[in-house]
Amino acid sequence: MIKYKRKGKVNAMEKIYATLLSRSGEKIEIRRAAAEGAGELLELQSRSIDPATFAAITKEEIEESAKLDTLLAAFVGNRPVALNIILKNRPSDRSLAPDIGESYDAVATFDGVIVDPEYRGLGLQRIFLGLAIGEAEKWGARKLAATVAPGNFYSRENFRRMGFSELGEFPKYGGVRIIVTKDID
Repeated sequence: MIKYKRKGKVNAMEKIYATLLSRSGEKIEIRRAAAEGAGELLELQSRSIDPATFAAITKEEIEESAKLDTLLAAFVGNRPVALNIILKNRPSDRSLAPDIGESYDAVATFDGVIVDPEYRGLGLQRIFLGLAIGEAEKWGARKLAATVAPGNFYSRENFRRMGFSELGEFPKYGGVRIIVTKDID
């Protein structure tokens, strides 16, 4: 298991949420991503996702989340190697609140994780999930919700290990997705 630790401020502009080492010893830092980096994040997505298991994130969604939500990325130097969007508990067509019969203010949405294939297996999704739980608590959400493709066994196991429950399969994003939720204490 990779150990990581939360860090404080690096400077007035940039907080490092976690650090860890890659298999080759590279330092990976999780910090906020900016809308200006949308092109690099979309390039990360294009080389990293299987469209059968992941609903692609658009440039507009990245830009919106950089302003309104928490947009995190794992960086090696200045190169993004993973991305996570945590959608605030607010009205949005991206929120899963209506899908689970809850009000928008009650549900924060874990809107996706993209990990460069070279950096998979380091626990980045679980780190992002832990950070998302903290953000949801801070925002006063009662639940954190996400979707996962039925065949994405690694992600399903990560959600289970982090205390999420599967609600079942739902038609989403032009296919079928499993919606998972976690009560926020």
